[in-house]
Amino acid sequence: MNKTIYEAEFTKMVHDKMREANRFKEYERIPKNRIGGDYWNTYWTIRYMLHTIEDILAKGDKLVLLGFFTVEPKFYKEKKTCSGMERTGKNVYEIPERYKAKFKSGTVLNRACEAYGDYLKEETNNKDDEYEEGEEE
Repeated sequence: MNKTIYEAEFTKMVHDKMREANRFKEYERIPKNRIGGDYWNTYWTIRYMLHTIEDILAKGDKLVLLGFFTVEPKFYKEKKTCSGMERTGKNVYEIPERYKAKFKSGTVLNRACEAYGDYLKEETNNKDDEYEEGEEE
């Protein structure tokens, strides 16, 4: 409980979950001589990876995949909120205290988003620089 799980242990957990599923014949075993596999092998790998993350959070543990993301259960206190612009005290809703997954992106994902932002800036600059066919520079 409340331990931090890193990539190597996470990989082992996903592998164990897939082996357990294979024991119950939930998916066909991935042949060792095939690199990449087919669609269904990929599907089952992703499915069990997500189920493993679910198991980690259900135990109250934190998952850290360095550079990619960190996810952990976070406690949120009870709060009151009112809908829209009404401040009259009517339509006040209480949101009970609860745990929710807190996701923090890592440097690899942040850099990917920065690259996307740069790409969009270049696209807008290129649209301004374009000229119609037949025009001379």
